[in-house]
Amino acid sequence: MAPVVLAFFYLPFPQTADHYYLDPGSGSIIIQVVIAVAVGGLFAVKLFWHRIKSFFRSVFSRGREIERPEE
Repeated sequence: MAPVVLAFFYLPFPQTADHYYLDPGSGSIIIQVVIAVAVGGLFAVKLFWHRIKSFFRSVFSRGREIERPEE
């Protein structure tokens, strides 16, 4: 756990750029990760579409409810 916390605080603030190298394979992996995140997000929206749609319907229809007189 301690190395993860240390890496979390150390990695955003690099001292020099001497240790970094991006080869063509790294660029390919970055593109694959971006595509995977996009496809995963779209799949999650598809999976929960009915819940998302009903949530927005309930949020935007709160003020539009018409009170019917009791008979």
